[in-house]
This record gives sequence, structure tokens and C-alpha cells, in this order.
Amino acid sequence: MKINCPKCKQEYEIEEQYIGQSVQCQTCQKEFTVSASGKPFVHQFNVASEVKTNVKQGAIIGAWVCLIIGVILNLITNFMFFIWGPLYLAAFILAIVAMSQRRILGGILAMIATLVIPIIIISYNCYIGAEVIQKAINENKYSSVNSDIATNTTKIKNNPQSSEISLINGAFGYTLGSVLRDQDVVRKTELTNGDPLYEVVARTKLRDINEFYVLITPIGHKIYAIWGQCKYDQRDKAEEEQKIINAFIEKKYGKMEKYIFSLEPRYRLSQNEKWIVTSVDKSLRSSLLSVKYVDVELLKVADEEKIKQASKNVDSSAL
Repeated sequence: MKINCPKCKQEYEIEEQYIGQSVQCQTCQKEFTVSASGKPFVHQFNVASEVKTNVKQGAIIGAWVCLIIGVILNLITNFMFFIWGPLYLAAFILAIVAMSQRRILGGILAMIATLVIPIIIISYNCYIGAEVIQKAINENKYSSVNSDIATNTTKIKNNPQSSEISLINGAFGYTLGSVLRDQDVVRKTELTNGDPLYEVVARTKLRDINEFYVLITPIGHKIYAIWGQCKYDQRDKAEEEQKIINAFIEKKYGKMEKYIFSLEPRYRLSQNEKWIVTSVDKSLRSSLLSVKYVDVELLKVADEEKIKQASKNVDSSAL
């Protein structure tokens, strides 16, 4: 049988026993396989198959690249959502494409990561942000109070009607700085930080407020915080009642300022190291209106006495 070299077209006479075997052209040294038809069989690179494989790999690789870049940007801040948001979306779509190309395991893992990791990072950033804001508030609590006091004192001095503004001494029949009597205590509970909280009998009442509590210094038992509260089924009703109580407080003590970092309606008035706070805390079923009176100086004393009490139970021999 006759065959031709696929490169130089040199013709050769070859026996059929060489069909399927690889031979070499003596003229151009080209290697090729002898076929039954006499035409040379040349091994060719399967471009379509390779491209298809690369596309499959590209989808899953692209999903993970988009996800990693999005995670890095999301870790920096939540406010870059206009950048990391599309990256997460692209990663999710590429994961679906990879699954449609039979990259099932890789696609599922990328999809789960795209759904779970952003939620974790966003929640973590929100938690850290809240911690930073709370720390800033705590660090500047006393300085801001003193600043408000100075401002209010100047207003009182320059206001010809300053005699109408009363000093903050207490509320609901209890005086800040006075010693809590046992007969006034209804029951004793605790705050979330473990500080004892005393529910007391109301000596005087204010509108719908029907629950009354005080906090006292651990050693001196002096009242440093007084507050009353009331629950409302309707949020609008609680906020309306807060506005009415704020109007009463401003008429008696001076202007109240709204908290900047609070999502809920929260107002404060500072005067002579004492302040009043009204707030509405909302839940799914009800809203809680609170009116709190706090002596800042006694709050500091309470913190100091708490440390003294805790230090008494410490075994100093290990120090």
C-alpha cells in the first residue's frame, strides 16, 4: 500500500503489517502513524476539549478569587459594600456556573462560603463598631457631662428667668444621695453586670409610669440612680408619652439633648453633676419607656466601692 508523508508529501510503498504503527519520514524526519486507508494519522492537540476544561477551571477559580478579594475589602469596613457587594455576587454566580459545568463539590463549597462568610464578617464589624462607639461614650461620659454643666450654668447666669429652673435632686419621692430604707424595697434583683437593683415603692407617680427602681453604692448604700418605667403595646404611644415627659422635664430643669449614637429615641439633660435620661427601647411585642435620674459623682463612688469590695476577697499572697 502507498502512503504519503503529511509534511513533505514524500510517497512510500509500505506493507499492511505496519498499519497502526508509528513510522518516520526519511526525507523530513516527520513521525506519523500508518492508517488502514493509507492516509497518515497525525496526533493533534484537542483544542476544544482543553478550552472547555480551562473554562470549567476558570469559573471555580474566579469564584474563589472574587470571594477572597471581597472578604479582604469587607474586613476593612462594612461601608465599602459598593465594592465588596458586587464581588460577593460575582462569586455566587460563578459558583453556580461551576456547578452547571459539573464542578459540583467546588461550586457548592464556593456558594456556601459566599453566603456564610459575608454574614459573619458584617456581624463582626458591627460588633466591633458598637464596642468602639460604646468605649468612646464611656471615656467621654464624665467630660461631656461637665461640658453640659458648664454650658447650662452659663445659660442660667445669663438668663433673667434662671430662677424658674430647678436643680436636679431626685424623682418619684426619692432623693439622690439619700440612704435607701429597707421598708421602701419591694424586691431585689440584678442588672446584667451583676449590680444589685432594687424595686421600690413609688412615693410620687408620673403619668403612666408604674415600675420604680434605684441603684445604691455598695458600701454607703446611697442612692445614685433612680428610674421609673412603663411598657406600651404600641411604639407610637411610648414615643408620644416620652415627648410629653421631656416637655415636663425641660420646663422644670432646662433643655434636653438627643443622643447622637443611639438608634432609639434617647434624650439627656445634664446639670450640676446630675443628669436625666429618657429613652424608648423597642422590642417585637412592646416598647419600654424609661426615665432615669443619675448622680455622676455617686456613680464614680459606686465604682470605687465595688473595686474595694472585690479586692477584699482577693488572696494577695500570690502577688
